[in-house]
Amino acid sequence: MEFFPAALLTTRRRFFRRLAIGGWAFGGAVALAACGGGAATTVATSASAASSKAVTAASTVTSLATTATSSAVATSSGVAPIASAVAAGGNAGQRTLSIWHIWNGTREPLMKRIAADFTAKYPKLAVDEQVITTDLLTKITAGIAAGAPCDMAMINQSWVPSMAAQSAIVPLDPLIARDKVDLAMFYDSALAPGRWAGKLYVLPNLGAGAYPVLFSNKDLLAQKGIAQPPATWSELRDAAAKLTISQGGAISQLGGVPAYGDNTINFIQLLVCNNGVFLSDDGRHFSFDGAPGLDALTFFRDFYDSMGGRGGVAAFQKNQGTGEKNTPLFKGTQAMDLSGIWYVFELKNDNPKLSYGIAPAPRGPQSGAKYQSANTGQWSYGIPTGVKTADDSWLLTQWYTTTKDEAGWFMQQQLRPSPLKAVNDDPYYQQQTEHWPEIVSLLPATVPVGPTPVDPAVQKLLGTMMGDVAAKKVEPKAALETTQQQAQALLDKWYADHPGA
Repeated sequence: MEFFPAALLTTRRRFFRRLAIGGWAFGGAVALAACGGGAATTVATSASAASSKAVTAASTVTSLATTATSSAVATSSGVAPIASAVAAGGNAGQRTLSIWHIWNGTREPLMKRIAADFTAKYPKLAVDEQVITTDLLTKITAGIAAGAPCDMAMINQSWVPSMAAQSAIVPLDPLIARDKVDLAMFYDSALAPGRWAGKLYVLPNLGAGAYPVLFSNKDLLAQKGIAQPPATWSELRDAAAKLTISQGGAISQLGGVPAYGDNTINFIQLLVCNNGVFLSDDGRHFSFDGAPGLDALTFFRDFYDSMGGRGGVAAFQKNQGTGEKNTPLFKGTQAMDLSGIWYVFELKNDNPKLSYGIAPAPRGPQSGAKYQSANTGQWSYGIPTGVKTADDSWLLTQWYTTTKDEAGWFMQQQLRPSPLKAVNDDPYYQQQTEHWPEIVSLLPATVPVGPTPVDPAVQKLLGTMMGDVAAKKVEPKAALETTQQQAQALLDKWYADHPGA
């Protein structure tokens, strides 16, 4: 018989005790895009959605301790040998494992295929996968509070510190050590944000890196005599102004954008491409209020001034219509766009005839500035506290993250980089897109940023800062200093409230 170490034995009673003492430090709502132009998941603030009845209903608690017979199971796809009392043999007494995730639209059939393959491999385990595109974190925490967590959850790495501090998520290190899972299969930059206080809590689902990249319409650039995509912020601004066409104040063709949107990740992305540092190495001090950050905000504010201002750009974007097919770059009404590598998959479906190029996002003016892709937290999979059979949850987690033929295939179908190194070396990608060598060349430029236990609240502050500066409601320097002070106060308070962290 095999039992989990005491470190894993977090009960609902302990969960509620920590909930009451420390409070959930998830801050305000923040949008975390799973696929760029597609749906985003809104992260809610707390576990208050759980009813008071759920808190008192159970007199006994569900432990993560599981007695399991040792059954070495391995697949050609690479799942490590693990112990599971249910997984081996037959389908009598089949048990259903639940997954909560955000993969809707074209990704949902892919998820269903992976689930079917899992059950084919392990007939005693069925999979019920539920798509939750809003308030996923709220539902996860409410499920824990009610004693009915899902067996595996899609978890953004930025949530890990707060969930770990409240014992809402199972550390994976004992399971990894037991089953000799070789983490070297992943890129370090994809794994790093899933760690907190020396422990790993999630395994990545998405590949980190190649976000954002500069997409350009080659024909439109050629018409203006622009032979190479811009490499610096000033070149990007000048090229965008040259490529913008307007009449009577109405823009009919937009030259480009300074960032993917007025949100948090794009401030951090501008910062790291200007040789800036967002957070100290020990994770205790924010450091984004210096010259690199000021350059970034000023560039972002002034970018559209020579193109009719933000009002004219907003009117142009509104007139383009909604939906993926109406993305201006795809329609040929925008010459350059900064976005994620998912555009490759979408362009193949929506406008395969478009002649476009891919280049690194331009760099800022600071000495030593270069292209870097900030990984502030990718979508991953983890095990919520209180699952019925942690071994089965762990088996499922490995299936969706470590398997080349399943997890890797999921990313390949979207023509997006995988967090698994071996997958990105597969000839399949190059057969599907001529741009794959360019994409792979950008992956080593990924740098992990954070996480911190106050990420959601800080993300909200940064988003407000970006919006206010873009609207010219406040000067960049004042906004930057105020936001840094507010962010640091949140972080200092969290550590004061959690002295053992």
